[in-house]
Amino acid sequence: MNRVRSVAPITVCLLYALYPICRIISAVCGYDFTLRNYPVFIVALAVVSVIAAVLLLSRKILLTKVQAVCSALLPPLSAINGLFLMIDSRWNASVLFALVCFGCSVLILVNFAQPRPLKIISAILSVLLVLFLLLSALILHVFVNFVNKTIVKTVTSPQNTYIAKVIDSDQGALGGNTLVDVWNCEKTVDLFLCKFSKSPIRVYTGKWGEAENMQIIWKEEHILRINSKEYEINV
Repeated sequence: MNRVRSVAPITVCLLYALYPICRIISAVCGYDFTLRNYPVFIVALAVVSVIAAVLLLSRKILLTKVQAVCSALLPPLSAINGLFLMIDSRWNASVLFALVCFGCSVLILVNFAQPRPLKIISAILSVLLVLFLLLSALILHVFVNFVNKTIVKTVTSPQNTYIAKVIDSDQGALGGNTLVDVWNCEKTVDLFLCKFSKSPIRVYTGKWGEAENMQIIWKEEHILRINSKEYEINV
């Protein structure tokens, strides 16, 4: 049991860092990284955080230097991870589970983090990050309810290389837009629990309300025709 307790800070630290690292590396390479089920992952992460905190606090043990440093890094990593998941999942309850992870991380920080300078820096940074997290949650909540995007049509290229999606972006009193985004189906790696896919390109932006009557067809594998105008696709 002591072995499980001792590896808890490192394990949770890696879990907190996993999603942000995958998202950043994917973005740099021009790909999107998505989870198959965001709520399940978010809840599971909160449960693991609670278990780790309970195991460590139930019986204090002496941690190695690496484990103590990981304990100091937990709060800022949990806040950053929570921010990424909240933005990508668009799940309102995600901020609550992010706060659960942050709370558990703070408890571990206070009791096990070393060295002291890193502990203090981490505490200050964590407070700033969690305030930013809460502010972002408020802004995102307003934005999600303000903008409603609906996929109206989906058209696949002749050889199934591309998928074009006609999106109705309703922005309430401001009107909105009609968008056409194209995905490359061949540049997708599905790992069951998560997926790496080539970032879509936006080939058309028009007035709101055009979606229902839009004429969109694939003339060739790499040529998309929208309302008589042709677009060469090379994603």
